[in-house]
Amino acid sequence: MIDVMADACANGTEACAACGKAGCSLKVCNACKTTKYCSRDCQLSHWRGGHKDECKRMVAEQAMNVKLSQIPEATDEELFAPHPPQDECPICFLPHPMNDQGTQYMACCGKELCHGCVFGHISTNGTGSLCPFCRSRNANGTLVERLQKRVQANDATACHTLGSKYEAGSEGVPQNMDKAMTLYFRGAELGSAQAHFHLGGAYLFGEGLKEDLAKAIHHLEIGALGGNVDARFCLACLESKGRREGRAVKHFMILSRAGHDDSLEKVRDAFRDGLVTKDDYEKVLRDHKESSDAMKSSMRDEAHAIWIREREDMS
Repeated sequence: MIDVMADACANGTEACAACGKAGCSLKVCNACKTTKYCSRDCQLSHWRGGHKDECKRMVAEQAMNVKLSQIPEATDEELFAPHPPQDECPICFLPHPMNDQGTQYMACCGKELCHGCVFGHISTNGTGSLCPFCRSRNANGTLVERLQKRVQANDATACHTLGSKYEAGSEGVPQNMDKAMTLYFRGAELGSAQAHFHLGGAYLFGEGLKEDLAKAIHHLEIGALGGNVDARFCLACLESKGRREGRAVKHFMILSRAGHDDSLEKVRDAFRDGLVTKDDYEKVLRDHKESSDAMKSSMRDEAHAIWIREREDMS
């Protein structure tokens, strides 16, 4: 709870955020410096009624805006450099698949495992109650409780993962966009490219944050430079929507060479439209196959087949 309020004179259109009363004796929340109140009672009421989460999100956003203002926009040389190598699974040491469904974050030890190794562990042991990496019991507290501990330890991936639970209202937590965005901001501050992607999407579509295309692009660029596939794919789609097809194709080709299937489809369309030369297209096909083969394993194929069947059963 913020105990101190600074004076602020209303301009005739501003009013107390709690009761709606206007006047020149309004006070400003000392944390977010934005929300105004006519009295301490109104401040307490509004804080307990939801401003607590909103205020934390606003403070986190303000801090991120300051940080972003100090980060220059990416140059084309940086933006169109080869995609960073995929992180490796700490069990099989193969590069992680390029889709979110191909990995699982373990909140017990903070490791991100490929679904092939998770599936192999369950197949061998007949249970998924033990973490395949650290062997701790997943029953030791709920997933949210384990994520909260990892967040307290400044785990960037845990911040992003817990934020996604609040955004979706899953794993037993109520949907809370303010908490989700606060966690995304913290994850981005700690270096999570995924968090930057989600912030970019929030600014792009005005979901959880006020719509702002410039901020959306800045976060997406940081996410893309950090190796987030979805962030680069989103940038490519924005370039295509803006009829900057040459730039869009560059993004799709970068992802295709790294093994991204959806981007390869886009490059194939561009080749048919005459936007990609035959030599470049052939090179992309070779690089895509090489990258895809490096990420494959029999266990991953089996795990993916099970995931497809489960999706079909749900539909």
